[in-house]
Amino acid sequence: MDKHLTLHLYRVQEVLASLRCALTKHNYRETLFWALELYDSDILNESLEMLFGLWVDLYGVPLWKLLVPLYEIQKKGELERDAWIHLIMAWSQEKSLDSTLFQVLVRGLKTPTDWTPTFPHSATYHNETEAINDCLQRGKLLEAWLLARSLSPEDQWTLLKQFVESTNNQSKSSALTLLSELKFGDPIQRRVAAFCVVCLDEERWKLTQFPLGHNAFGIQLETVRLMQLWNENESLRTQRIFAVRPEAITHVCQRSSLSTQVSTEEDIMENLELTLWDSPYWKEIMKEYVLELEDGFSWASSSHKEAFYDTYFTYSGDISDEWSIADRAKSHGRGLGKSELLAKRQHLCSSTVKNTKTLSFWEPLVFPDDNDLLFDLSTYDTFPSTCRIKFPLKPIRKEFIESMKEQQTDIEFVKHQSLPRQDAHTSSHTDEEED
Repeated sequence: MDKHLTLHLYRVQEVLASLRCALTKHNYRETLFWALELYDSDILNESLEMLFGLWVDLYGVPLWKLLVPLYEIQKKGELERDAWIHLIMAWSQEKSLDSTLFQVLVRGLKTPTDWTPTFPHSATYHNETEAINDCLQRGKLLEAWLLARSLSPEDQWTLLKQFVESTNNQSKSSALTLLSELKFGDPIQRRVAAFCVVCLDEERWKLTQFPLGHNAFGIQLETVRLMQLWNENESLRTQRIFAVRPEAITHVCQRSSLSTQVSTEEDIMENLELTLWDSPYWKEIMKEYVLELEDGFSWASSSHKEAFYDTYFTYSGDISDEWSIADRAKSHGRGLGKSELLAKRQHLCSSTVKNTKTLSFWEPLVFPDDNDLLFDLSTYDTFPSTCRIKFPLKPIRKEFIESMKEQQTDIEFVKHQSLPRQDAHTSSHTDEEED
């Protein structure tokens, strides 16, 4: 899929990454452009997959209203162009970013498999269900998630649904149905979202139950203006408005690790026809003009080939081997030459951890060593057999330590000196990127 091309000869994966980047930076113009490029290139499923991953990493349960439309699109099986643009522009306006789900997933991977609860509790836990239910009741999301690692996915869903049924909360029950039936993303991402939904208290959950409203009037006007302006460009070359940003493709696209001495330009220069044929969007178009072979294709006739280029590369300069270096560089070029670990660190710290908020009592999630970056969600598949907690777990009393006022001052001072500042971690990014 790395070489698959869109309508205007961008790489599909790089357009998906560019839309994600534009959304997180609240760059409305680029958000609109990349969203249109994906829709017009029939790349809807991949776009919805990307949006769900972005919701898990950066938006989370507080913005539940962004997830509901994805489920409705899945059920309907189709999406009109105007509705797609309305949805994407609504996403671009949300600046209250929250990485709680991402944080819980990573902490679940980094916590030892022999972890046992150390928080105070008055009840004796005889099994996982009793322990998890008590944590959910008390709003202890991370502890409930860590305890649930020893359960199978089916048992996790059963536990959550039974817990919600006992509370008679119909809206949370509907939310669990949505998450269990949703087809986008990794199943582990949907389960951690379900735990967060169940763990939220009633007041905070009610605050998430507002439908996606209309976009701001100014955004609607700007959207119409830009679409009209871009439609004035008739040739394929001039319709390529924006270039792919290096920070957008870091870690998530092939060019991130590609050597700086190697270029991807050959895909749209010497090998354009082969690259088009390997691209699902263009292959459907080309079937009308070619004969399919086991190892590729051949033009049905010279007139068929001429008709194809006259139809889809109509204007002078539309064929990519006639473009300038600047025109080609909008979608293809040299690799970034980043190592896997460096790229992953930059991607996580700049686009996921930075400028998002999470539960206030958690310390910032940091990755001091390279080994800390080597986490894989598939590891969760092994936890039911490796995470074994010895029950029963006896009650733990809360201990109060009395100290002199002078000593308390010293402790407080040391605490503030030893922990990193929370300002950047707990506040949302609100600056719009200049176009």
